[in-house]
Amino acid sequence: MADMDMLAAMGISGFGKVTKKRQLDPARFDKNKRAESTSTPAEEPSSSENTPGPSKGPSQLPATESQSIGPSPAAAVVAQQENDLSEHEDFEDDQSQFPITHELLLKDHTKVVSALALDPSGARIVSGSHDYDCKLWDFGGMDLQCKPFKSWEPAGTYYVNDLKYSNDGQKFLVVSGTTQIKLFDRDGEEQATFIKGDPYIRDMKHTS
Repeated sequence: MADMDMLAAMGISGFGKVTKKRQLDPARFDKNKRAESTSTPAEEPSSSENTPGPSKGPSQLPATESQSIGPSPAAAVVAQQENDLSEHEDFEDDQSQFPITHELLLKDHTKVVSALALDPSGARIVSGSHDYDCKLWDFGGMDLQCKPFKSWEPAGTYYVNDLKYSNDGQKFLVVSGTTQIKLFDRDGEEQATFIKGDPYIRDMKHTS
């Protein structure tokens, strides 16, 4: 016994002696887990009710974020009206370049007018018709009767198909159904008649 007391005083319980270990109940942990899982849902509503926080609904968003992106419908309508007005003004500017306030009706041909040409200066006009006539009109020397100052048949009983002034306005060509082009001066005097060529140009040897 004295030896055992000495060992106990030195803190040695024994040599090779296996002490009994206490066996823990594993079901105790399951009981604790079930208790935590049942108490957790009961605590969540109380925490959400007690602590105020920003809701996730769209009605609680700031005023700047809740507004729709882009211009308002009223602003869009105003912008569309301004664009239409600017386009209308541009169209009016284009129309103002044409002489639409004055007009002149020239009546002297008896049949349809098939050709018309204006000299580069805009002072004279020559017309051709299916009545075989060419007529020269001078706006500067025209009276209230609005009659041409010269009328003639450039190709006899052939229609006048086309008329063309030169770049300087001193001469013009008359193309009729004779396949021979005629050249006239500014006052309607014949200057030249071109040689008749092959109407179908089958061979360049037949065309001068």
